[in-house]
Amino acid sequence: MGNYLYCSRPAAEMPYHIDSLQLNVYSIEELCFFIANFLPLADESVVNPSLADWLDRECRMAGTADLLRSLRGTENELQESLKVILKSGNYFLPVELTKLFAKIDEARDQDDLTRQKGRADMLLKHRKYKTAAAIYEQILETTLTSEQKEFRGRVYYNLGCANAKLFRITKARSCFERANELIGGEETAEACLAAAYMEGGEALLTAEAESIGADDLDRDRILRSVRSVEGPEIKEDPETLVREWVREYRDSTGL
Repeated sequence: MGNYLYCSRPAAEMPYHIDSLQLNVYSIEELCFFIANFLPLADESVVNPSLADWLDRECRMAGTADLLRSLRGTENELQESLKVILKSGNYFLPVELTKLFAKIDEARDQDDLTRQKGRADMLLKHRKYKTAAAIYEQILETTLTSEQKEFRGRVYYNLGCANAKLFRITKARSCFERANELIGGEETAEACLAAAYMEGGEALLTAEAESIGADDLDRDRILRSVRSVEGPEIKEDPETLVREWVREYRDSTGL
């Protein structure tokens, strides 16, 4: 998982697969680490009957598995199951568990849209751009109130970022423009200008600046920023480098 974890029990022969991150965990400690660091993704796709079976079969944790099974169909099943797993792992200090439990309770009290955005934000952060974009689009299909204007603007902005990473530059610019209309500010304006430059060069950048009311200083700052980026120094064999780029793209898009 990119970190060394002390595991008090033998590693599982068969890992538990977490689809959202295309991640395999081999111990209760790794599962606890995942929950603590990727809480928005620790949802029903992870905590389900197959997890209890895996803990029973692969981790020899029949007691924990039975506790999870006893929670099925109860109120707050997900949150209470997460707490059972964290306690059973003996990985965190009591003070750390208290903080984690508070985060779990806070997430429980969030509305569905906020939870969905948190999940998409986590996926975006970890380069799962296609899945993140799909969740953002699903959120935007929901009718939001006027009081949720800023929330919608942040969703549009993040969707723009995901689309940009997927090289959907026209879609990205459209999202950034919508975000700029809803919440404004330097961040969204610069995103509009940068996307315009990526899509159509200086001509479209100038037109975009006029469209969103950006001044010459904003436009010139974007130009300086883009022009200051140097191309990567290619030290590897080109075919090897292309294969690595393809692998990274497939990993981030799920293709």
